[in-house]
Amino acid sequence: YDTLVQLGRHCSGTERNAESAERELRTFLVLQLLEEEHLGDDFAGTVTGVTASGVFMQLDRYLIDGFVRIDDLPGQASDVWKLNRTTGALVAQRSGKSITIGDRFVVRIAKVNPVRRKLDLVIVSQQGQETKPRKRTQPPGARKAHQMAQRLKKQRRQDRRKRRGR
Repeated sequence: YDTLVQLGRHCSGTERNAESAERELRTFLVLQLLEEEHLGDDFAGTVTGVTASGVFMQLDRYLIDGFVRIDDLPGQASDVWKLNRTTGALVAQRSGKSITIGDRFVVRIAKVNPVRRKLDLVIVSQQGQETKPRKRTQPPGARKAHQMAQRLKKQRRQDRRKRRGR
């Protein structure tokens, strides 16, 4: 009987390790794809977590979580975002805007680090929000992220051309 219990525990532990490894590999491969093909691109996302330092956002298309730093949240530069511990929402002190779990946004992929399993995002706009024709304003960090992504894409194209030319 003791041998069967030990075998059962061993099998269960091995299966948990395999599931964990599978999840890690999937995350790594998706992040690698995003880094190589979609850096600087915009995607729909849903807020899955709110902290005092920013929000976690899941990309609807790839089902992977990224992080939007509090400095990159939309709004005026003078707006200070604070976590309301009662409601679990991030609230802009000046404008009164709030971000809670389940809110939907369009986000731009700003930085990807597959080795560290990190995805940095920047909010471009709120999804489903009625927009009036007016001058488009970039959220903080979006322009820099877009420029960096364009430089990386250009460099990769040049590198591919050099490799083909050899």
